[in-house]
Amino acid sequence: MYVFFSVGGTVISAYVLASCGNDSMVRIWRVNVGLMEQFSELAGHGGNVMLVRFAVAIPYLLASTATDNTARLWNAVSLPS
Repeated sequence: MYVFFSVGGTVISAYVLASCGNDSMVRIWRVNVGLMEQFSELAGHGGNVMLVRFAVAIPYLLASTATDNTARLWNAVSLPS
């Protein structure tokens, strides 16, 4: 599993963590002091998700790549909460 933190907590009212792994899913987590909760699962890849990163210049933009030779962009602001 790979994890990556968002740049800051200004977009979604908490720090955000993205994780990915061998189940073709990207998971988004809210992280506060003493609490971490999953609030979204992003489906769309057809292979193992190998990398997930938040954009530095656009902190709500999330990119992921997978072994199915696809790259996906996700808008973290429009994710269900």
